[in-house]
Amino acid sequence: MLLGEKIKAAIKTRGADAAEVADYAGISVASLYRIYNKNSCEVKYLTKIAEHLRYPIMYFLEDEPENMVNEDQEPYLLTSKKEGSGLGMGELMELVKVSAEERKMYLDIIKDLSSKIKE
Repeated sequence: MLLGEKIKAAIKTRGADAAEVADYAGISVASLYRIYNKNSCEVKYLTKIAEHLRYPIMYFLEDEPENMVNEDQEPYLLTSKKEGSGLGMGELMELVKVSAEERKMYLDIIKDLSSKIKE
């Protein structure tokens, strides 16, 4: 499935408005519709789209994304420093390069640290 098709399906699944998603990502609706037919998207836009839809960015990059989304991941989806995640674009790109096994390990570590901070 093309990246754009995954984005379109995610928007539909979340019941989101394409205009709101485009606005949040900083692109026009026409640009979002053009992405629907492509297998690529600038990382800065994909990051914002994933953030708005509350999907992990890897959902859009993996071949079998339906196995990746669960409620436990949602607190770790935010990538904006103002939201408190602390992930910059460099760290995000490194995160994209890890295997599914490594990603699970990192998410478990983050979840553990997050629960300790809240205590």
